[in-house]
Amino acid sequence: MERVSRDGRSSDRETVSGGGVTVVALLQASSVYSRQHALSLNELTSRVSSVNVVGVNSRHTLSRLMASQLTQLTNLTILQSGSGLKDAWSRLGGLKDDVFIYDS
Repeated sequence: MERVSRDGRSSDRETVSGGGVTVVALLQASSVYSRQHALSLNELTSRVSSVNVVGVNSRHTLSRLMASQLTQLTNLTILQSGSGLKDAWSRLGGLKDDVFIYDS
């Protein structure tokens, strides 16, 4: 997966790490509800410092084109899901707006 920068371009891979709890949210930048969901998760990170939230944007064309909206709205790490074996949504068995919580 690639990290999406604020200008919408992909950047080098980054390791997402931290202490406490990691939340992985499957987002679709083209969906108003997903963007609101991302804002709520962003607020969570501002209130609870031990929570690390990572958003994974959908691989669909419109969502890929709108990925920068997620990074402009929030301070979350947004990763861009790829196609084929790199598709995080398929690997996780998740759907739009699903949230996975991992204790680290």
